[in-house]
Amino acid sequence: MASVNTSESDEEAMDSFAMMVDGNNFGSGPHTFVANKQRASVVDKRRASVVRRSINRNSLVGFDVFKSDEEVSIVNDVYNMFFFSKVGGQGFFFSMYIFLLKVLLYSFLMVDTIRNFYLLEAVGIDVRITQFLMLPVCVAMQSDLMATLYTITNVRYCTSIMEITPEATKWKFFVANSLRGLDGLYSLFVNFAVLLIADEVLPLFLHFAAFCFVQNIDDLALDIAEGGFLTSQLERIAYHVKRATLPRSHAKAFSGLGAALFMSLFSILLIIWTMVVMTAAKA
Repeated sequence: MASVNTSESDEEAMDSFAMMVDGNNFGSGPHTFVANKQRASVVDKRRASVVRRSINRNSLVGFDVFKSDEEVSIVNDVYNMFFFSKVGGQGFFFSMYIFLLKVLLYSFLMVDTIRNFYLLEAVGIDVRITQFLMLPVCVAMQSDLMATLYTITNVRYCTSIMEITPEATKWKFFVANSLRGLDGLYSLFVNFAVLLIADEVLPLFLHFAAFCFVQNIDDLALDIAEGGFLTSQLERIAYHVKRATLPRSHAKAFSGLGAALFMSLFSILLIIWTMVVMTAAKA
């Protein structure tokens, strides 16, 4: 992989510029947080400019110069606000509220689905074909489940993250990903149940669109927190979540785990769907 080597003058200019901004009231208190974000953005743009000049100067080709084999971004959602928050803090209760809200909404959908299970026997061939084609989509659209698989296979915890916030402990890293995984699995279960009872093609697509909205509630909550619409503490936590990185996992045992889990989930849905179709045909 190509690497970027800035010239000595560019490095000095970049460092001096950063030091100038850092020394200009670049505090960490709540009153200077918004100003810090603006100044940090200026520093990032300056550094990006230096990197671009270096790339042009050394005639580096390809997108690999922008990638890192060592650091990857963490998932940008409310569950990592739990990871970055102290137990009993604002971020802790905010993330748990969003988790319980999604579970409650999925439960309401599941109750209504159970009431309509009689529709399993009254479905046309066009609906059955659409259901079959939508099975892999049903798995892939579970953004929280896919994010959990991504974290399992690509990210490993490192104590260096505690330099950003000392509250980012290892057990909360695993709890946050477990909550996200449970969210994704429950969403998949309810989404599949709704798919099974669809008696027309159009309502089937409308149900999938509704699920996309519910699934993105945690991402929307993070954006609202970062935008400063709630409290300054939640804004600060969301700001760090969107910019934090962790080391890439190079464990060979996890290299093909994501694809294996995805295919396993798809296979389970396909088997259940086949059994339902065959049972309905006999009835």
